[in-house]
Amino acid sequence: MKKNTQLRLSTTVALLVLLFGCAKHFAKGKPIDPQKNQLLQLESDKANKGKRFSVTGYAAFGNDIKVGPTDDPVIDIYSEPDGKGRLLVSFPIHYGKGANKVHVPEEFTNADIVLYDDNGKTHPYNQKMQFSFTLDLQLDRQRIEKYLLDDKGIPDIHKKVLAFPAYLTNIRVDPAE
Repeated sequence: MKKNTQLRLSTTVALLVLLFGCAKHFAKGKPIDPQKNQLLQLESDKANKGKRFSVTGYAAFGNDIKVGPTDDPVIDIYSEPDGKGRLLVSFPIHYGKGANKVHVPEEFTNADIVLYDDNGKTHPYNQKMQFSFTLDLQLDRQRIEKYLLDDKGIPDIHKKVLAFPAYLTNIRVDPAE
């Protein structure tokens, strides 16, 4: 009898850890403006590895995204709703329903995108949101030349920086303030 109770208790604890332990809550990041080349400048300084930053904009997807049990879709963040304006940044985001995730049906338009903020509350794709991330600089890889953008978002071939390859990880989603 005692073993059954211990087994049930262990199973219950394990299920609770799986259900509630999977949603990690990360800190909000320091706001930056990719339109002013701030992200490129951060990627060029190894001191920024592991630091938290954020971008505010509107989520959108291209027409073809891959989502599966081990695939996270890449989401684009634009300066204006409906995938218009300047592309600010792109990064993988966890697919599903729950905190800091995105859900899209099998067939969709951008209007069908549902974002879940850090508290698990749903938001439509055309709502301005703040996306925080950890800047994961790949310091062991060769730096690459990246061109700074002019005021229209066009790369200026006369202005470049040496940047580390970077990944944006540990995404946190919040309504824009």
